[in-house]
Amino acid sequence: MDRFSARLSAADALRANEEHVRRFAPRLARESRGSAPKCEVEFDLSGSPQVATGKHRGLSRPVWIFVAVALVVGFLAWPEKESPEYDGKSLEQWFREACMVRGNDLGPSWKLAEAVKAIGQPAVPFLIRKTRYRDSFISATWGRFTSTFPTLANRFDPPILREYSVRASAYGALEQMGPLAKDAVPDLMKVLRLPANTPALEDHLLRAVIVLGAIGPDAESAVPDLIHVATNSSHPQWNVELAESGLWTLGQIGPRGVGAVSALTDVIASRSGRLRVAAAIAFHKIDRQTEMVMQVLKEAIEGTDVEAAIASARGFLEIDVPDQVALPLLITALNRPEAKVQLFAASALGSRAKAAGDAVPRLIELFLAEDSIAHGSARRTLAKIEPPTGETIHAMAAYVADAGRRALDRAEAAQALGEFRSNAAAAVPALVSALEDGDPLLRLDASFALWQIEPARVEQTLAILIENLRGSNPFHAYRAAIRLGEMGFAAKSAIPDLEQALQRRYEWDAAHDVVHSALKEVKRQSNERR
Repeated sequence: MDRFSARLSAADALRANEEHVRRFAPRLARESRGSAPKCEVEFDLSGSPQVATGKHRGLSRPVWIFVAVALVVGFLAWPEKESPEYDGKSLEQWFREACMVRGNDLGPSWKLAEAVKAIGQPAVPFLIRKTRYRDSFISATWGRFTSTFPTLANRFDPPILREYSVRASAYGALEQMGPLAKDAVPDLMKVLRLPANTPALEDHLLRAVIVLGAIGPDAESAVPDLIHVATNSSHPQWNVELAESGLWTLGQIGPRGVGAVSALTDVIASRSGRLRVAAAIAFHKIDRQTEMVMQVLKEAIEGTDVEAAIASARGFLEIDVPDQVALPLLITALNRPEAKVQLFAASALGSRAKAAGDAVPRLIELFLAEDSIAHGSARRTLAKIEPPTGETIHAMAAYVADAGRRALDRAEAAQALGEFRSNAAAAVPALVSALEDGDPLLRLDASFALWQIEPARVEQTLAILIENLRGSNPFHAYRAAIRLGEMGFAAKSAIPDLEQALQRRYEWDAAHDVVHSALKEVKRQSNERR
């Protein structure tokens, strides 16, 4: 039927129903006066007029309320996609516990990492979906409220899922999976190609690049995109941190990233500072050329650019070059005045401890300089250099005995002495005096060190460890359980106390897990000795 015929048919219908129109005319007149709602005449498919007023048009308010409630209930009750399980919980449950936000704190992400490593590749699609999570209306509103009224919000702070914590937990779990997350590479490549107006793009890019680095050689298909991210300084989101991470990831791909060699050569030739250092380290990991990378690192350590010197000292933790080539530069870095350069140089020396004897005097200086951030890394490196020098034992024993030092630092020095075993016999008097200290943690670590040095002190050590295991401090119980697990068969008399501790409810989940592991290890060694 054409449009003209349709108009005729409509006119015929109007004439045929004229009687109906007259019948409704009085009502039309009444409702057209005053504040009565607007009335319209409509025709149904048969041509019969139907009167509709504003009062009756659409759905009534109760109906709308019912529909809204039904939608909310349906949304909440809608089953989530099934997720893999680990240790009696679904991955969704582990994930929500890890990324649930209360104030500025995140949940136990280490448990999520444990779960995804155990589940393996089936966890990847789930985690990729979570990287795309967006705030719900409720969480976004709560976020605006907390930023506007922080004091009031702190008094009532329900645990809620927030976009940034979900994103961080998802990418972090993928990073923890390492090569197991190789199925995520195509999706991560898509992240590197997201348009510039994507919300939180900078965060997505940086996290995706880091995950690709954790995946390693299996991420070789992402090399072109990584080159673009690392070298395209015209990109709106480009910055030095992102570029440096991109270069690091290219190095993590190793020889399978050979397609990046030309781009890395250009960066080394055209850039300066930390980017030049990062490109040289990546080049070395791909092409295994030692001479070029050592030249770049030497120039950075001896130069005036502090950031480049830091990057160079840290780089020795990643490259494999002969000790006789690396040690002179690391000692030079150790003697620089910048604390961060000292910290990374000391840590790098720890990975070459067998050849690091010449660095001992400077490491002792940094260890005794309590206000330096290199203090801890110097202590850890000294503990790895065996056999220990008399100067090292004397310095650490004096540190343990110095009541003016922080108790936690003294406890860590006691730990280091214990690792020297019988070589630290000269430190026994200092450790014995520490048993009288008022700090429980120092007493715990000093007693364990004494057992390591003189195993005959086992009963004395067990008494102090069990005292801390029974105590109310979950961190002390955690440390005591670790030590009991390390004692193994020697701690067999502590099995009843470990079993009792396992029944306790700790505020810190890690304490319960460590107690369980310690009990399992002590029982295993005890059964083997029967």
